[in-house]
Amino acid sequence: MNIGFYGHSASSWAGNKIIGMTSFIDIVTEHFKANLVNKGVPQGSEERILFELKKTKELDLAIIFHSQPKFLFLPGCHRDITTKELEDKAAYMWRNIGENATELARAKNDYFSYGGIKEKFINIENFLQTIHAYKEHLYHPDLAMNRFTGALVQIDQYVTRKNIPCIHVPTANKIPTWFNFSSGIVARDVEELCQAYYKLGLPNNITWKGQRVIADKLIKKINIFLRKNKKKKIG
Repeated sequence: MNIGFYGHSASSWAGNKIIGMTSFIDIVTEHFKANLVNKGVPQGSEERILFELKKTKELDLAIIFHSQPKFLFLPGCHRDITTKELEDKAAYMWRNIGENATELARAKNDYFSYGGIKEKFINIENFLQTIHAYKEHLYHPDLAMNRFTGALVQIDQYVTRKNIPCIHVPTANKIPTWFNFSSGIVARDVEELCQAYYKLGLPNNITWKGQRVIADKLIKKINIFLRKNKKKKIG
């Protein structure tokens, strides 16, 4: 079975142990002896979910941790960014870039040192200038919301048309009230567990105990698909 995880940081840690412990993604894939064909990225946007989903050629089950309108897709990078945070930081640093070495160093550490941003933008000044220009000339909150919901609708239509079993994990209060998923099952309880066990430190910002609890919850939900597909073998 090929399983793909898509979305924000909660779905971004897999494949490497930390002090001998593994992520809930690793627990799930090991339980089903499955191949992991995709994982999320820090601050993963809804547009990235759609982008990566359509690129995954062999997919038996998609587990999608849906994003938020504030996340901006960075093609060619291995992470996305939060536009609101960068609006404040970029504007501040744009005014003080030659004066405040501490803030510049912090920006490098926060946004420039991982995820392929350095390789994409070459230097911190180019990165900040790009963000500043984007926020100044191309950004509007309504447009960001339209892009988010447009990707959301396309994701739902895509997995429906491709008949891909899917577990949707929506971020609380970020999905429009007029929208209802037509595909898969909606696992709001998984999102609640992510919030209940949220803690900074591990790559997916979930506690050690949370890894096991979330994995067990997902395993139960995946078994629902397996029971429904006894006549149509998955994997």
